[in-house]
Amino acid sequence: IIIFKGKIMKCNCSSINNYEIIGLCDIEKFNEKIKEFNDKSWVQVSISDNSIHLGNRPSIKTITKTFADVKINALKLINTPKSQQPNIEGLNLTGKSLLIAGEIKQRILYISNCGNSDRIHSFKIKSPFTSYIVVDESVDIAQDKFCIYPCIEYSSVRPINQCSLNQNVTLFLFAHKTNNPNPNPPEPPGPEPGEPYPNDIIFKNDDNKELVVKNSNNYENYIGQINKIDKYEIKDKNLIGLPILKQSKFDKDEFKKDFQKYWNINLNERNCEKKEVFEFYINDIMIGISLIPRPIPNNEAEKRASSNYMWENGVEQIKQHTAHLLVMIFGDAHMIDKSIILVKILSTICKNKNTLGIYLNNITYEPNLYFECSQIINDGIFPIYNLVWLGLYKNNKGENCSYTIGMKIFDKKEIELNAKEMPLSELQNINLNLTSYVITKNINLNEGDTIGFEKGQKHKIIYRQSNILPIKTIQINI
Repeated sequence: IIIFKGKIMKCNCSSINNYEIIGLCDIEKFNEKIKEFNDKSWVQVSISDNSIHLGNRPSIKTITKTFADVKINALKLINTPKSQQPNIEGLNLTGKSLLIAGEIKQRILYISNCGNSDRIHSFKIKSPFTSYIVVDESVDIAQDKFCIYPCIEYSSVRPINQCSLNQNVTLFLFAHKTNNPNPNPPEPPGPEPGEPYPNDIIFKNDDNKELVVKNSNNYENYIGQINKIDKYEIKDKNLIGLPILKQSKFDKDEFKKDFQKYWNINLNERNCEKKEVFEFYINDIMIGISLIPRPIPNNEAEKRASSNYMWENGVEQIKQHTAHLLVMIFGDAHMIDKSIILVKILSTICKNKNTLGIYLNNITYEPNLYFECSQIINDGIFPIYNLVWLGLYKNNKGENCSYTIGMKIFDKKEIELNAKEMPLSELQNINLNLTSYVITKNINLNEGDTIGFEKGQKHKIIYRQSNILPIKTIQINI
């Protein structure tokens, strides 16, 4: 729950589980949706699975968040026996039924029991299900088509022990007869060759002087202006990520194939004269990728890997790197849309064995976790873990503190939370929820406003110099 200016802004938490469940159905909106149809075909389905094992993953200490989604894989109309009267539960068979095959997909984020650090791990559950809905006897099995509107009413994932889980999900499935069960709107055309992408990139050279790379017609011209880059100074709203490579090589064909595999999107390519420069576009968003055949300057990647509390051996891993990629996102699309494309690009590169890490927001990310966290995009969830870094520390008062790095590209102020009596993992989870909400709902937190995370709470928002960052931040004492 987030209470901002006295109004409840968000409430997706189950009253039974002590972790957030993202993906539960908004019952009021769902009821309004199905009111449009005069159909009586529906069913409630319960799925229970006690056979979920972690395998070789670290054991579970605490579940912090789950992302739930339902996918309908197949529908089939069949003839059935026709009942002469309803059964004791009121079910009356019309002689026609719609078979449904689907799967419940859940992504679980949890803190491990291993070691003393609060490291977050992720894994995915897929639980298949089958059911049927009785449809009207006038249905034409050969000609009629149906759409299924699913609603996840309840979801619970509970540890049975440190290595296995129990899952319980309740679904409401509503069937609507339609002439167009799978509408595919046409994609807007990509940009014409030579269309400008209005972004200026700012770097620093070896004299520590700013180098402004001006708006160009294509990404290759950007790289041509940069010449020698000795220090990255990524400014303001520039969407840039740096995949860190063990060897100085990048296979664009393999990358395009992987991107199609993981995101079901075909990348349109624009030819470049330089073999180490690549341009792709998705509708009106352009992606530039350049191979830089040397390590990230000034041991910056190694330093930032040491700051990643979720990557125990990060520094040793990153020390192996000999090259990196420069990934830039351009275009006039909404910043959220462009940032999601950046995450898709970086996470795809993470699956290549040559990738050692991702440098973003002055932190070096572990590639496997970066990819795992990106998969919530497939569930319709904004990938906050991949775009905003949440640092954790204790201040000089002994309070646990959580701060953000990465809000600036969304035109938002960085956020710091301070808590006297709250575990770091819980504080991090609250800040992640708040940060995601501020970005996706375009909320501006201002000094003097009040905010709460439970009913009855009113925490004052303060805007002042950060205790750990060289800027002013939004600060909230919990």
